[in-house]
Amino acid sequence: MTRLTEQLLALRPAFVITLGDMDTSWDAFSDEIVEGNMRQMFHRLVEAGIEIYPCMGNHDSDPRKNEFFCTHDLPINPEFDPEVNSTTHDRWCDNHEYWYSWNRGGIHFVVFQTSSVRDKQKMLDWLEDDLCRHVHNPDRLPALVFIHYARWMICEHACNGPLYELLSRCSQNTVAAVFGGDSHRYRNYPPESNLGIQVYETTAATHWEIPYPEYIIATVHPDQITFEVVDTRTAGQSKTGAVYYPIEGRFSDLD
Repeated sequence: MTRLTEQLLALRPAFVITLGDMDTSWDAFSDEIVEGNMRQMFHRLVEAGIEIYPCMGNHDSDPRKNEFFCTHDLPINPEFDPEVNSTTHDRWCDNHEYWYSWNRGGIHFVVFQTSSVRDKQKMLDWLEDDLCRHVHNPDRLPALVFIHYARWMICEHACNGPLYELLSRCSQNTVAAVFGGDSHRYRNYPPESNLGIQVYETTAATHWEIPYPEYIIATVHPDQITFEVVDTRTAGQSKTGAVYYPIEGRFSDLD
């Protein structure tokens, strides 16, 4: 965890998106580096001006996590700032409904919940507005979706994932790729099996049982988004062979 934190601070990305299961200890918290402490890592990133957009996983039921996201000073991202986006802030912080989206750099980013959803239909209605009716994406920017369970989208044998079913009803959606966590391994599910959309299961960024933890760096160019996979322990090239394919479009600076 310490190595990952130092690498991100040196990289200084515009922001970080997590894919859930932030299940390390949230107890110890000081100004010192505490290895294995996700809360400390997030604090250091936000203090350095690096925004964090969390996705909640099946191990993220600890209420201290949501309290930290909602009360951190400075806000961990503009969407969670009640002065900037009271709708998202109130949904996440007051109602514990962990779905939201935002537009930046010619990209529509979507994060939603795939486990322990209190009102699944309410979230799916919001998703349909967001991805099909483009309520929050009036310019129909290319959409990137971030979830914990990729099986909400994967269509290999039985096409019954809620996200797959929703998108199959609206061919006018602009989803270019779906990124999932949870499985602790890399796998790419090709577009021809998933409504023309690239779907990925990603390797954990830190995990004691995984030999090659890694994270993804996305770089936005004027005409495409490219991806580089970095080995967390060495800061070198990925050792898993993971490949994330470029996304074509018209983009601008995330800053």
